[in-house]
Amino acid sequence: MLSPWLGVEEKTQTGSLGQPPRRFHSKRTGEIDLRTKTLVAAGLRLCAFAGYVSLLSDCGSSARLPSDAEMRQIFAKHEGDLVRLVSMSEEDKHVTRIAPGFTYLDTDGRWPRENIGLSRTRWNEYRTLFRKTGALEGISRSETSPSAVYFMIKGIGSALEGSEKGFVFSREPLRPTVEALDSMPKSLFDANGNAVGFVPLKTNWYIYRQED
Repeated sequence: MLSPWLGVEEKTQTGSLGQPPRRFHSKRTGEIDLRTKTLVAAGLRLCAFAGYVSLLSDCGSSARLPSDAEMRQIFAKHEGDLVRLVSMSEEDKHVTRIAPGFTYLDTDGRWPRENIGLSRTRWNEYRTLFRKTGALEGISRSETSPSAVYFMIKGIGSALEGSEKGFVFSREPLRPTVEALDSMPKSLFDANGNAVGFVPLKTNWYIYRQED
């Protein structure tokens, strides 16, 4: 799965920002970092022997993405915390990926590294807000759409293919917009089987869904 998160070439058009950054791959090399590979491998072992994994994605037939209605409820409950995270990310723009266990800088996508880009206190503040909002994979920015901040709420599938759903804040309009994302409209899929769509929530806020 090429997914928020760590950078992908974005297809842009007038008034649009294309796909969100991808979750598993390095924004600079396209390679899966060692820490992620270790976590994914451990998760797959758990899935095989225990029947589940609570890592970056979910195993099992009951796994599903939240409905649009559920996403709206989450947003209504945690809007203040999500706005706080956007404000913090604006102050920390040099940190393009902030997760509970790692960060990436706009100048350095390696991990681990000595310069985290944040103080430990600041990082813990992010972690607290991630837990409160349910954005357990943290937040991410894209090199080609710097005004957008992505929050993944739920991802299912594997490192090769899957689906994810979350919120995105952007001062620039995002395309393509649709009325609902309880299922991904077939018209949004490209020749490679990838798709992304956005449902407007309020000014500068969207629900997004991505399929790989």
